[in-house]
Amino acid sequence: MKPNIYIIPGLGQEPIDTSYIEIAKLAVKSGYTTKLIEVNWGQTPDMWLAKTKKQLNNSTKKDVILGFSFGAYIAAVLSPKNKYSKFIFCSISPYFLDDKKNLPKLAYKYLGEKLINELTKNKFPTTSKSPAAFLIGDKDLEIVIKRTKKSYRAWNGPKKMVIVKNVGHALGKRYLKEINKLMER
Repeated sequence: MKPNIYIIPGLGQEPIDTSYIEIAKLAVKSGYTTKLIEVNWGQTPDMWLAKTKKQLNNSTKKDVILGFSFGAYIAAVLSPKNKYSKFIFCSISPYFLDDKKNLPKLAYKYLGEKLINELTKNKFPTTSKSPAAFLIGDKDLEIVIKRTKKSYRAWNGPKKMVIVKNVGHALGKRYLKEINKLMER
């Protein structure tokens, strides 16, 4: 039986968006079955987590979890609950408890204080032992770069940091190339 790769999209994005379909195609070429996670972004963060957890119910230790931005945030929050062969965190969102004091006013304007308060009640997990890769574009927002590096340092399992050159907060060709390398089995 082939291992699965579960793909969790970023805020406001759908698993049928082009970048996620490209990741799914690359995953199939690498011998995975793909599972595209649906998140109802109009709901609360607790509901995002519950719905994602439910979609991961049949996952196994052989599977891989990949998340982008808020999808990476969701994967991280759920990571202590299950052991996987690998986590791939792409441009992890900076909305954990210890990020709150550093959030710019623009974040509050864009997301709203209520949503930020709900998000920042979660701590970045430090008990996960599964292998993980942390990817970040060198042109991403400084706060996202700092969160990714901080998450990398805090992760207790085997880990790898990948800085994607000339890439911002988007899953473009260079980003997909690095993800593909991480999926090779």
